Amino acid sequence: MTEFAYEGVLKPHQVEMVVGRAKRMGFRGEDLRDAVQQVAFDASRFQYDPAKANGASQDAVLASLADCRLRHIRRAAARHEARKERLRELPPAYQPAPDTLAIDVQDAVAALPRMEQDVCLALAEGLSQDEVAQRLGCGWHTIERLVGRIREHFRKLGLGR
Repeated sequence: MTEFAYEGVLKPHQVEMVVGRAKRMGFRGEDLRDAVQQVAFDASRFQYDPAKANGASQDAVLASLADCRLRHIRRAAARHEARKERLRELPPAYQPAPDTLAIDVQDAVAALPRMEQDVCLALAEGLSQDEVAQRLGCGWHTIERLVGRIREHFRKLGLGR
């Protein structure tokens, strides 16, 4: 598994285990690489504590962490596809030209303060507000307030409903 090198984060047999689990869940190609990278990132922040592991080995805990993260990635992708499908079902009058909308949204996000940009990007990845709060190291109330500001900013620019 030379294409997956996470020295200092995961041991080679752990990388192989994560890759195997991801492949069994249907990850292939670039999606596989991205999924393994996300699991490795989560593993780098995780501290194994045998006293809290209820007798589970470090590899068993890593397997559980990998499975949870991989399922999360699949759910986020499914939510994204469902949103795209709902947009396809809208009458043509409600569907703006894709290029125009993408440019408008990019400009709108670029005009936001850095923290609000980070929130937008995390939400675009499919994370929930709670997950965004965990990622950014703040409370969910803060994220809720920032999402309100973002919505208001988009509304002022004519991008909201």
